[in-house]
Amino acid sequence: MENISFRGAPMGAKFSPSFANIYMTYWEEHYIFNISNPFFSSIKYLGRYIDDLVLVWRDSETRFQEFMLYINDNDLNLRFTSQFSATSIPFLDIMLCAPQDQSENKMIVKPYRKESAGNTILQATSCHPRHVTRNIPYGEWVRLRRNCLQDEVFEQESVLLHNRLRARGYDDTTLKNAYEKAKELNRVDLIASGSKKSSKRNAQTKNKLPVCVTSYSKQFRTISNILQKYLPILENDNALFNYDKSRIRVVSRRGPFLGSKLSPSLFLTSDKGPSTSTWLTYPGTWKCGNTQCITCSHIAVSDSFISFSTGQQFSNKTYANCNTTSVVYLASCCSCQCQYVGCMSNALKVRIRRYIADAKNNQFNISPFI
Repeated sequence: MENISFRGAPMGAKFSPSFANIYMTYWEEHYIFNISNPFFSSIKYLGRYIDDLVLVWRDSETRFQEFMLYINDNDLNLRFTSQFSATSIPFLDIMLCAPQDQSENKMIVKPYRKESAGNTILQATSCHPRHVTRNIPYGEWVRLRRNCLQDEVFEQESVLLHNRLRARGYDDTTLKNAYEKAKELNRVDLIASGSKKSSKRNAQTKNKLPVCVTSYSKQFRTISNILQKYLPILENDNALFNYDKSRIRVVSRRGPFLGSKLSPSLFLTSDKGPSTSTWLTYPGTWKCGNTQCITCSHIAVSDSFISFSTGQQFSNKTYANCNTTSVVYLASCCSCQCQYVGCMSNALKVRIRRYIADAKNNQFNISPFI
């Protein structure tokens, strides 16, 4: 039987970064920081993040190419590519530049963006919780403040960042507040260890609250208010006696988006979709449940509908109610047994109210089926 050996670690596995660090540490000790290395005297500094290295080299470029041949001659399945420059060099998301004035003893550090990089900042009008879109400009400026060593470089890069954020729909007031807040931060504190964050996280862990997790939608804030309003009902449950009954954490996960529909990460087990279903995802036509809704009486609650002309029965494909938008609906007259198929982009109840105004005393039923 033939022996097959594998090298490397799977991408995405939790242990892969730690394994790569251990592997690269072994390589450094035996190939770089070793007296047998003939190029050791030319290496003034070596920094590494997993398998990305930055090297301060004090020798000729020809000598550096010889060094590259030396480190690529190994049996550890490691192959390196290099970029050599005497003025500036990119490393991860920063650009290291030599000072223009040779008397200065401090390099210029600024953010680095590839020429092919696009403006992928989240749109301000995207369907995300308000605190997410509000904090994105601040997070971008904090990253800029951390990566810029000189204040003048921070000001120059802030102009470029402002233009990118404006192109994604963020207003000037939000951008100004984020800039002013990030400008006051101390860069030394930003690059230090996150002890404050960890202590804050530990404090939150000690005071655990009941957590409700739901997919984000336009009704997220309404759902959160309903949970907070009726939370005292749970005081009668002995299992929740140890919890703080006056508060609850409502957390939103990412809602459905176009990419998840066009390119799902998981294949469905059957054509009917996931095996589990709830009243929110069960296919059919339903009433919205609002006591003041005048359209619920005209909704035909069912998971199927029948064509009066052919007698054929069809099943509903999705969940829909009075508030559902972008639907194809079936209007059926209960008097003359006529049916009409239409479509609309607004909420279904808007169209039903128009039918109510036109029909007056006539009776009809509505069945959205797509």
